[in-house]
Formats: sequence, structure tokens, C-alpha cells
Amino acid sequence: MRNARMARSVMAIAVGVCVATGSQSMADAQDPTRTAVVARLNLAPGTLITSEHLGVVEMNNLAGGARDVIDNVDEAVGRVTRVWISAGHIVRVSQLRTAVVVRAGTVVTVRFEGEGLIASAEAKALEAGGVGDAVRVRNIRSGLIVLGRVRDVSTVLVSE
Repeated sequence: MRNARMARSVMAIAVGVCVATGSQSMADAQDPTRTAVVARLNLAPGTLITSEHLGVVEMNNLAGGARDVIDNVDEAVGRVTRVWISAGHIVRVSQLRTAVVVRAGTVVTVRFEGEGLIASAEAKALEAGGVGDAVRVRNIRSGLIVLGRVRDVSTVLVSE
């Protein structure tokens, strides 16, 4: 009981420090600035991001909502904008999505890679998805529907 109260007190102090400074974490309270990716140009919804679209600035870490800020250009390149991002504005994770590489209805190769076993078959994608996204596919021969992760434009990986 006493340890639980002490743990709550320590947590309350830590949270109080973060709230008082406007920080998102204890590490933020120690470093008042951080790197942020910004748009160099106006970016319309649906724009495929390239490195030419982006710049990097140092921002005040005390600004609200710092958790959603992208801090490395490589995290944004190859993704697609969900919303309008004005030139000079900070790019946030929530403003981007993965680029669709597999469209619903496309025939893809489904690959299963397990313990000493590799199998593949043709399947029809039932959903669109980007690299790393989970999509449902239907095996063309058996009709079996499975869930897999998009590897590239023509391959969906299924695991155990």
C-alpha cells in the first residue's frame, strides 16, 4: 500500500514537471528544441512526397502536439499526403499515409514463409494497401481468403 502511494507520488511529480513545461516526456523537459520536417512547397492531398518537397528546422519543444511531428525526412519520403500542407508548416505523421502499391482486384503473388517452408500462389487482392499494410487476398485456385502484409507491388507475405 505504501509503495503504491509512493509510486503514484513519483509519477505525479514527473507528470507535473512535464505539464508545467508543456513537454511530452521527461526527456523533452531536458531539451527545449528538436528537429522537425517542414514542407518547402504547398502540398495538395494525394501528393507523393519526395525529398525535394521537404526541409528540416529546429523547433521549440515546448510547442503543443510535439509527439506527432516527423523529425527525419526519410520517414516522410515515399508517403502520400492525406491533407493540404502549406509551405513552411511542420509535417505530422497524421497528415501522411503509405502510398498504395497494391490495388483491390489486382492479381498478386501470395508468399508463405515458415519454418523451412516457402510456398506461393496467385491471389486477387480484396483491398488496396501500401508496403507494410495488412490486406486480405483470395487464393485464385482454392478461393481461400487470407490476411497478409504487402511486400511490394506484386507480392503479399502471409505468415503463420
